Amino acid sequence: MLYNPPHAPFLGIGKELFMSSRNRAEGWQHAKITGHSNEELAKEYVESDVNVQKRLLECYGATDAKIECVEVGGLHELSVDSVLGDKTKSKPDMHVVLKDGRHIKVSIKKSTGGQVFLITPSRFIEGFEKVFNKTIPDEVKTGIELYWGTHPDTEKIARQIAGGNMEYELRKGRLVHETLALYNPRMDSALLRWFKDNIVEIFEFCFTRGLAKNPEDWADVIWYINLVDDDEDIDEMFTISKITPNLKKKSVEYGNRGGGTTIQLPFGFVQWHDPGNKGNKNLQFHHNYDKIIELLCECNLKTNKREKTLEPLNHLFIENHQVKRYEIPDGDDYAMVAEYSEDNHWDGYAIR
Repeated sequence: MLYNPPHAPFLGIGKELFMSSRNRAEGWQHAKITGHSNEELAKEYVESDVNVQKRLLECYGATDAKIECVEVGGLHELSVDSVLGDKTKSKPDMHVVLKDGRHIKVSIKKSTGGQVFLITPSRFIEGFEKVFNKTIPDEVKTGIELYWGTHPDTEKIARQIAGGNMEYELRKGRLVHETLALYNPRMDSALLRWFKDNIVEIFEFCFTRGLAKNPEDWADVIWYINLVDDDEDIDEMFTISKITPNLKKKSVEYGNRGGGTTIQLPFGFVQWHDPGNKGNKNLQFHHNYDKIIELLCECNLKTNKREKTLEPLNHLFIENHQVKRYEIPDGDDYAMVAEYSEDNHWDGYAIR
């Protein structure tokens, strides 16, 4: 039953009962064995639970709306038009279609930390400038190219500086913060300052828009929900716009491992990454649930110990809330879902 206020009964069955109704004998493995994706299960969860429907509508600010249907792209999601004139992936995983024609566009996150956007330096620079109609300073562009290793002088500079991280830099074909600071301290500072000054746009780039050209392919809501693994019990949702007000109040700094291989961001971090070690150097942005919750809390959302059943989003419950500043070691291979286009470019798409 879909929630159609004011007449629909408030009969949510809850996450655990929903999973029980799916032949609990095989438990969480059922989803993996049958090939059901987290997004497909989330769709069924919304369709079967009036409480979840109510939460989505209240989160979106459409409490008087009526839901027509729920759609997900799943494993067969099609590419959409990009701002660069080619194809990319849309940010929403789920469209909750309302009877008045509006869509609640939901980005589903299966885990509390992981990749949210993967993109080559050249496409990041060109895409950012087109999406936000801003020009990235040449000094910052060069800093991006050196830090992520697409500048032709990267190896020469690494050998010239011959710092304590040169072996790593030559192996990865990129510079770390300490080397960039020794080579050109102004450029090193300018790169970090640019991320700080443009953090709202960077956040929107990663979570809302990506390279998608059309608004129907932009996300409105983040839903942390895991229905395929029993070791990650999360079920919280919020509008992306709730996160942005406090982004500029938070620090942006180089990570403290390996000479500064990452840039720590208010919502996670960004690092160098080569998927499959195929020579495709990318900016890999990661989301961090605890950092995002901290941003929400500072937007005057009520915090208490998290309860099994969340009240509508104006009451957000968190269990043993702590901010975790984490980094994934460079060079390791991690499973991900990413788009690989014919011109050997990788565009960002999330680990769900």
